[in-house]
Amino acid sequence: MDIESTIQFLLDQQAKHEARQQVFELDVAKINEMLLQTNANLVHVTASQERASERLATLAERQIKTEDALSDLAGRVQTLMSVVESHLANH
Repeated sequence: MDIESTIQFLLDQQAKHEARQQVFELDVAKINEMLLQTNANLVHVTASQERASERLATLAERQIKTEDALSDLAGRVQTLMSVVESHLANH
């Protein structure tokens, strides 16, 4: 090979390398954009999960209150039924 063809070969290789480097840089930029979007989505999901957890805790507290109220009501109904049955039995 003569010097001119060697220089041309090196220039061609450099051009190919620069083209591949540009494609690589574009791919990295796209990946960075996707990572930013993924992080934003994770923040949103985390906030939604926290709100859901708070709602579940509130529902659990209200369920306990409802169960207590229902138990109290069942006791009162039982007492009322006993009074009514006693009254009916005496008449």
